Amino acid sequence: MKQPNDTKTLDLLTDEKRSRGRPRLEGAKSQAERARLYRLNKKLNPPVVKSGAWTRDTDSTALVSSLHADVEALREQLRQRDTEIAALRRENALVIDERTKAFAAVANASACISVMEKDILRLESECAVLDGLRDSLMGDVLMLHDEVIRLEALNKRDASQKTPAKPSRKIVTKKASSSKSRDASQKIDGDLNWSA
Repeated sequence: MKQPNDTKTLDLLTDEKRSRGRPRLEGAKSQAERARLYRLNKKLNPPVVKSGAWTRDTDSTALVSSLHADVEALREQLRQRDTEIAALRRENALVIDERTKAFAAVANASACISVMEKDILRLESECAVLDGLRDSLMGDVLMLHDEVIRLEALNKRDASQKTPAKPSRKIVTKKASSSKSRDASQKIDGDLNWSA
């Protein structure tokens, strides 16, 4: 017997004495149980018979074939996207070409506009010169018209002084001569405006 304060002494083993060989396991099966489990396992999982032909795993084959179909569908989508991308690239090239043509047309139009503006300025200056010439010619025409009227009046006066016996048909008054000169100048103005 061991004293309560004794820490060095070990308790005696109360288990049965161990026999020789491998120790017995708690969940060890008997030979009959092992044979019964073996027969059940053989019945549930028959052994694979090896022959020259391959055997198919139908589930795996179906899965692989569905995956192949998915891959083909994705490849078809990829081909369609490639054709769409090629069409968009062609369309983009056409748009860029049209844009460059439009820019060139705008540049040409601006160049033509600048040339036309120069022509307009040149024509306006020529018109101003021609207007000045027309005004000076108008002044000359009016002056010549007045001179013609004066000469006609002198001729009539000389004619009336030479032949006093013949009465003149019409007496030219100052008012009548000024109205004639005005009518003639208006006619000349109308002719010049019509020719311009």
